Amino acid sequence: MLSVLAVLVGAGGGGCGGPKYPTCDDDGQCSADGKHPDTRFCVDHKCVQCRDDGACGETPRRVCRSGRCEAREGFCDEKSPCPGGQPCTENKCGAAATASAAMVECDDDHPCKGKGQRCQNGHCAGPDPGGPGCRDFGSPTFDFDSPETGTLSYSVSGAQVVKTIRRQTFRTTSVAGTYVGGMFVTGSSCNPTSYNGTSNMLGFMTATQSGAQVSFKVEFLLDGNRPGSCTFTGNYTQKGRLATVTQGTFSCVPTTDLQNAGTFTMTALDAQRNGFNATFSGADQFCTYNGRFGGTRDTAN
Repeated sequence: MLSVLAVLVGAGGGGCGGPKYPTCDDDGQCSADGKHPDTRFCVDHKCVQCRDDGACGETPRRVCRSGRCEAREGFCDEKSPCPGGQPCTENKCGAAATASAAMVECDDDHPCKGKGQRCQNGHCAGPDPGGPGCRDFGSPTFDFDSPETGTLSYSVSGAQVVKTIRRQTFRTTSVAGTYVGGMFVTGSSCNPTSYNGTSNMLGFMTATQSGAQVSFKVEFLLDGNRPGSCTFTGNYTQKGRLATVTQGTFSCVPTTDLQNAGTFTMTALDAQRNGFNATFSGADQFCTYNGRFGGTRDTAN
């Protein structure tokens, strides 16, 4: 262990004293010894003459290129006229001035004329990916008027856009199987009124499905352990992941008591591996019912 530490200390000691010229970590290391006054800037860990044009003096006569101060190509002024009597325009001689002007397509006073174009570093650049106006795309909002349909609203460059959206079915699901569950509802407008309120029908459920026809049979116990059952049958239509059961009828067969019979619909029926659930609404000769219908799937199927 001591020998390992000795090696590490020895290796670390070799780096003491900092980098040696012309390598550097900051400007101060370039001029620390006073021997290199012309290379006093540290750029990319190397001491160089300049970092920008301002370090070269005589601006705009001289420019900084790759860390060195050089005469600006084609520069002219009153003290340095253009050769051959060429005109001096904006400190550039003849051909250089023409080439420079040709390279600059736009600026603050000369905007781009193409649709969706913007001025970028003196050149007209195309619109942002996705097409003109994408930067003005407003945040979308969704409103659903049913479990299957809704509207998508957004704005593009101030123009309001509203689209109808619908669920798309990619795979047909089956609700067939055996379950533990049933129905939990609230009864209203009942005759007699004593039937108003919550009620449930819970037990073993068997669901069968053949094409567009679906049937649910719920078997349960009444008071005193008397057996009873209700069968719900209707038309099954799937939209996206959800389904509806329409034109449904049901009837119940208790051993005694009056036999319930009526109509129903189920919406937002979501059949999954572990079970299904749906919104239930219906009515019989006694009440109007609203609530939930579903069950947990038997592990054997």
